[in-house]
Amino acid sequence: VFPAKKNSTNVVFFFFVSQTSVVYQLQRRVRTLREQLQRRDLHLDLLRRKLSLQEDSVRMKSLLQSERDEANIRFVLE
Repeated sequence: VFPAKKNSTNVVFFFFVSQTSVVYQLQRRVRTLREQLQRRDLHLDLLRRKLSLQEDSVRMKSLLQSERDEANIRFVLE
């Protein structure tokens, strides 16, 4: 029994299907990585907002404490 003759069109078709499959897999991987990056960016934005709110809270607390201290000093001096 002789091996089947390879048809050049079959080889080209197989190569095309193989390359198409690779391209599709890479496109899916790029899409997945892009979505992960967007989620991480969103998470970082939320963390930045939370940090900013905490910093504002600390500033307000410090300001209120200093005003309270000044009021106590004035009250004692009167």
